[in-house]
Amino acid sequence: MAALSAADEPMPAAALLFSPWVDLTLSGDSMTVRAEADFIVNRTALERRVRDYLGDATAAEQHSPLFAGLHGLPPTLIQVGRITKTITQRRSMTVAS
Repeated sequence: MAALSAADEPMPAAALLFSPWVDLTLSGDSMTVRAEADFIVNRTALERRVRDYLGDATAAEQHSPLFAGLHGLPPTLIQVGRITKTITQRRSMTVAS
């Protein structure tokens, strides 16, 4: 949606995000604080996915919705589990919008 907004394209009326990955830089503290609680997601695997997606992890910040301009986006409901490693991303994104 941030890319649609930046391109001045029509926006959806609303959005529903289920556990979105919004910080490809993996900077949230829950990556380490919740390392044991979330056994499915680990930092090494996520770093690999960033490289798979971007080819070069140095571009992670510019491709992370967390760091995008979120003003003007439609109403958005973000659903996330309380023990997920990336929960701080969602909290930060909620505050930013």
